[in-house]
Amino acid sequence: MDNDDVRGLQLSGYSTKEACDILYSDIADEIRRYQIRCRKSLSDWLTGTLHHNNRRSIIHWPSCLVLFLNAVFLLVAFGCAQSEKRSLWLPAIALVLLVTLVFNISITVIDVKLLNEEIVRQALSILTKLQDTAKCCNWSSENYLSLNTPASASITVQWTYRDGELVNLPTNLLVRGDIIVLRPGQPVPVNCKEIRENLHSPREVLQFNEGDNFDIGFSDRPESVSKPTAREPLQPTPFMSLDTPFLNNIRVSLENSTIRPVSAYDNEYFEVNSVWLERRITPLIMVLSLLVNILRWTLLKDDVSHWTEMLLTQQVLVTLPLLPLVVPVLWKAINVIGVAQIIAQFEQSKLIPDEDSHLDQFSTDTSLESDSDATVRVTWKQILEHSKKVVLGNPYFLPRTSNLAHTLGSMTSLCCTDKKGVLSWPNPSAEKVLFLTSTPQMENVSIQSLYGDGEDEDEMKNQATAGNKGDSQDHYVEVLDLTHELKNPFGIQFDDPSWRKHLLNLKPLGLNILLNTCNLATSHHYRQFFDHVNAVSRKIDGTVAVVTRRCLCELSRRIGFSEQATDIFKLDQQSALYRNPPPTDQRKVYLRKTSNMKNRIPMPHMMSVIANEIHSGVQQLFCQGTGDIVLDMSSDFWDGHKVCQLSNHDRKKILDFYHRYSMSSYCSAFAYRPLTNRLIHGSKDAYIELPESHDEDNMVRTGFSETDQQEKDCQYLGQRYHSAESLKSCISEISVDDEVNNYQQSQANMVFLGMITMQYQAKPDIVKLIDKLETACIRFVHFSDENELRSRVFSEKMGLEAGWNCHISLKSDERNLNTSKRSQMSSTTSCLSVSQRISKVASHVSGDVDYPRDSEVHHNVPSTDQKKVKAVGNFSKRYLGISGRSASAPSAINMSGSQVRFESTTDAILSAHAKNVDNNEDDFTMKDTDSCIERRQSSVSTSSKQKVSIDAVHVQIIDRLTPKMTSEQERLPDNEPDATEAQETSCLLQRTQQFEEEFQSLEEIHSESHQTSNTEESTSAAFDISNRAKLPKGIENIRPHLENVDNVPLLVNLFTDCTPGTITEMLKIMQENGEVVCCMGSSASLRNTPVFMQADISIAMEPLYPQLCMKEAVCRDMWTEGKPSPMELSSMLNSLGCSLSCQRDNNISLVKLIAQARSYIELMRNAFLLILSCNFSLILLQLLASIFQLPPVLSGQHLMWLLYLVVPALGITALGNNVDSHVMSVPSGKNINNVSKKVILEFMMYFMLRFVPSIIICLSCFGLNLQELCLLSTKDSNQCNNFLGNRNLTGSWNGIYADYHQGFNHIQNFLLVQIVAYFVCNCMCFVNRRQHLWKQSLLENRLWCSIVPGLLILQVVYSVLDSLAHSTDRKTFSLSDFPLASWVIAFVWPLFLLPLNELVKFFEIRSTVRYQKRVRLEFGTKLGMNSPF
Repeated sequence: MDNDDVRGLQLSGYSTKEACDILYSDIADEIRRYQIRCRKSLSDWLTGTLHHNNRRSIIHWPSCLVLFLNAVFLLVAFGCAQSEKRSLWLPAIALVLLVTLVFNISITVIDVKLLNEEIVRQALSILTKLQDTAKCCNWSSENYLSLNTPASASITVQWTYRDGELVNLPTNLLVRGDIIVLRPGQPVPVNCKEIRENLHSPREVLQFNEGDNFDIGFSDRPESVSKPTAREPLQPTPFMSLDTPFLNNIRVSLENSTIRPVSAYDNEYFEVNSVWLERRITPLIMVLSLLVNILRWTLLKDDVSHWTEMLLTQQVLVTLPLLPLVVPVLWKAINVIGVAQIIAQFEQSKLIPDEDSHLDQFSTDTSLESDSDATVRVTWKQILEHSKKVVLGNPYFLPRTSNLAHTLGSMTSLCCTDKKGVLSWPNPSAEKVLFLTSTPQMENVSIQSLYGDGEDEDEMKNQATAGNKGDSQDHYVEVLDLTHELKNPFGIQFDDPSWRKHLLNLKPLGLNILLNTCNLATSHHYRQFFDHVNAVSRKIDGTVAVVTRRCLCELSRRIGFSEQATDIFKLDQQSALYRNPPPTDQRKVYLRKTSNMKNRIPMPHMMSVIANEIHSGVQQLFCQGTGDIVLDMSSDFWDGHKVCQLSNHDRKKILDFYHRYSMSSYCSAFAYRPLTNRLIHGSKDAYIELPESHDEDNMVRTGFSETDQQEKDCQYLGQRYHSAESLKSCISEISVDDEVNNYQQSQANMVFLGMITMQYQAKPDIVKLIDKLETACIRFVHFSDENELRSRVFSEKMGLEAGWNCHISLKSDERNLNTSKRSQMSSTTSCLSVSQRISKVASHVSGDVDYPRDSEVHHNVPSTDQKKVKAVGNFSKRYLGISGRSASAPSAINMSGSQVRFESTTDAILSAHAKNVDNNEDDFTMKDTDSCIERRQSSVSTSSKQKVSIDAVHVQIIDRLTPKMTSEQERLPDNEPDATEAQETSCLLQRTQQFEEEFQSLEEIHSESHQTSNTEESTSAAFDISNRAKLPKGIENIRPHLENVDNVPLLVNLFTDCTPGTITEMLKIMQENGEVVCCMGSSASLRNTPVFMQADISIAMEPLYPQLCMKEAVCRDMWTEGKPSPMELSSMLNSLGCSLSCQRDNNISLVKLIAQARSYIELMRNAFLLILSCNFSLILLQLLASIFQLPPVLSGQHLMWLLYLVVPALGITALGNNVDSHVMSVPSGKNINNVSKKVILEFMMYFMLRFVPSIIICLSCFGLNLQELCLLSTKDSNQCNNFLGNRNLTGSWNGIYADYHQGFNHIQNFLLVQIVAYFVCNCMCFVNRRQHLWKQSLLENRLWCSIVPGLLILQVVYSVLDSLAHSTDRKTFSLSDFPLASWVIAFVWPLFLLPLNELVKFFEIRSTVRYQKRVRLEFGTKLGMNSPF
């Protein structure tokens, strides 16, 4: 589509159907290319599947080879064997083994193929829904998010023309050829080029790449202005999309579809079956059995059977329990059922109402003891239905890519990548309200809320009290705290029950909120203004545009205003102004080069509305903006009763509050002014840019003209005004010739009303989730894209640790890139670098005092030192670049020692030098001058001079660094200031030059070592957030730290300054160290795709969408019955690599899913341990029989009966237990690629204690029965050997196979029943390995109660039928002929076996508890190198 086509469409864009068809075509082509590229032949699938190192396969070629050879051996033995009746079973057994081999290989290949194609099939299923959407959906603008929806990192949307309307389209629904509208300053979502109506324009067509910033209108930093200047608003510009952005995501999803780590239980299965059984135990058993049987056949050739049975059949029977017969299929079947249970529970939980609706905001119900917290009841019909879907390859929940049972059951970390709308409520809520009041009594809560808690609280209270006493007016700063309601996204409550006594202070704030902040008629103007400010801030290094307008309707309602309160006003005009911070090269001296500040500062801006009072016609000006600029434009404040003048001390306290909370919250200041002169509308489409310098800022506050100065004189010398009418008599008319001055002057001399801080509040369900995860030893990790300060404040709201060793910044330290350059700097650096060091000293130790003017400094300094102070002041004016007292917060953040604690080597050296220069130097003391006349005279006298604002302690430190002036210097005439200044500056430079190398070396050491870099040193501004821990900073330093120092980076709960790339890399590092990571993120964010694909399991959650105001709906028609909405379709696309996807109204309990998965995995492990133990028992039974020269204790059909039916059935009974309500208190282990020898030895020890005695009992009874059979046949005990039988007879095994075939078969069936009975006894103790039999009844396990009785009955029936099949006409041996000792031993032993098993279980539980305590201690330990681990 070219520009001509666009003009013909008149920017109507695609229709929904056209766009969906293009998106469908592009995605289908990408999938087709991937399928062609990854196409494999059958031989490739077989080779890859059966490879001995493939951990995702359930069978490998060594086992297949041994199984095939066993079948061949059986056929050879049948062909070479004598015509014995027992050999007729050999070909049948061989056939069963071959069928089993083919079936297992087929199942494995199909499963691996389904695994590799699962993401493709998931994408194809989404394509089907996309195609259906194109056919039936005709979206309108009501189906999209509002254009005024505030920006959120959890949602990626783009203004786009669809169906002839401008809509807020999800970014992943963009297609090539779409017409998008880029707002000034926004990141470009896709490669695009500009659309212009005039194709013959000489200007080159703009073209941007994805990730660029749309900064049209500025080529470099905006030029500074010397006076208020009108700026034309930057307008959104139409562009044409050149690509389909979602193709990158689908490409990442397809390419990374198989990179996820193998689950912990698949690793465990591989280690046990492939590494230990296939490669170690099976060869050992084969060699040992072969040696024993060769010796028997060689030395006792006449007493044993045919060589084929001794060398072939016996080897097959011994090794069969070790081969993958039923276990691989059973493993897959049990896993399918487990996944189906999780899916069924997930689907069922959507239908259950929220159980926490009855809890109030103080509830701490986090118990896991009830069954309702442990599971959701589902029926077997639901489980079987979902099992069928999983077997047939339904990709909806990615059951093979991310096995839900395995990953949730072994999860060790839950990571969240999005904050707004996922972890927090989507809109910030008011947290503190500041205003000035004249109430005589000061409340402790106010002081505490203003200055915070800490060791310096008392000192700051004293300073505040002393400051107030020195004021001419008895007023102070009051701060009211608010608490967010539990269930209401906008609900707030005042903490102070007596807050209503401040209603007179709060009501002007409430009215300002309704007419300005929450006035929907102003939303378009503010959105355009904020885009302009955002574009300007992106061109100024170190600044950021912060939204100051969010919904405060609930606060206004709490104050007492109704929705009809604004009916008496009519919106007349809107205006906006902003100010650029000082240039970077000056501000950098004070901020960027210090070690304690790297946060970007908010761009000062202010939005004003002029409302006409309908009845009186008086214009009212209501302003809201950043605290610094609103305070600059204010000369007075409202104390609840009258208008009072703002003193320096008042400004200092307000700015302290703003500086403190603007770093972690969203601060908005409010001001008001009645207008007596109507303003024209000429500047309504222009924004006013104020000058940067302090002089102009001060003139903004004082009125810009003598007329305005007389106006202030009239206001202050007479009675203070109380209403607009009183102003008419003393305010002269303002000239309207200059529109800019007209608007700017109308916003000067305003009345400061107060300040409100807003903060994102953690959702209560997230707080409870984190608490329960901590109980389960699952670490909650928040990957925050914000800086460390904001991230830490929010983490504390969620209940996470935010203290020592608790957070790491993944952003690389920029100073490391410049280390080599700094190391080459000369010690004789310029005055600018000297001033940087001095600024650092001053910022570290400055006191909580005001910022005086030159005249004030000179007034409080002794006359003999005034020249020295003047020199220092001039020095600071030239090099320090310190601006006015309210300049661009927080660029002039109060770095008072009472608020910031720095403990660095640099500070210690500087303090020592400062103290040793002159210990007898007197401290400077300063007092505020609050008189109105003095302020005006000072302002007038210094209006033509350059102002400097430095605090007293700064002057004191610089003065101490300055050597004493000689008497000759003191006697210099006053008319030679330049000479004095030059000499004093020279002395200062000489004195400070010796500190250059110390500063430089300390900075290099501080930044070069990744092992000692403090993650907090770069952002600790106005807060003591330094964790003083030796943690790495930057993603590139995590691995070296883990290898060389400690494992603390794996134990922290918070990572800050994150990007999708650093998050993905950190997840890799966590997985490399055995962590099983579940990633939870927004389904509306396009950037989460690589993170979702890297995690072991991903959960996509639809976020709560932000609102500009609670009166404006997010989307008027979000959900439509029978067809997806744009956001729903977008969520499906973004959730391509996620196993679980939740909508915002779903009541999904992640804790219940984890409890179900953990319990099922524990039962599954018990089942396979029982199967493995029974198989080892059969191996050991046959091997010991061969060693003791006994005939085969089990025939081939008996062994197949046990391996194919009895043992698997007993193992399945372990799955019938209910979910353990205490399972969430049991920590899970890490995902490691090996099973330690300690674990193997522990298993072998418990196996020998549980099963070896039963094996000995079985062999003893078998020997007694053989001895009795021999005695009955010969009637002479001397002819019967205890092991070899009657050696006088001929034939296999001394005639047992021929003459005593029926009797020997009875003995084998007796042993078979005996083995099954003992296996059942062991199974009783294996069903629940954490509880003794007397604590948890077996009757609770319905599966055990139904399978075990039926299995015993089947065993009896099988033994009877087998005996009948081997019966002969001559009866030789019956049940009555069995010796009494054999019966007694066989029936009495279970009475001892059960107590023995319970005793073993007692020691096993003790060992498990010790291990769990150690894991829990390791989970909660963050000592690093000091840790005992």
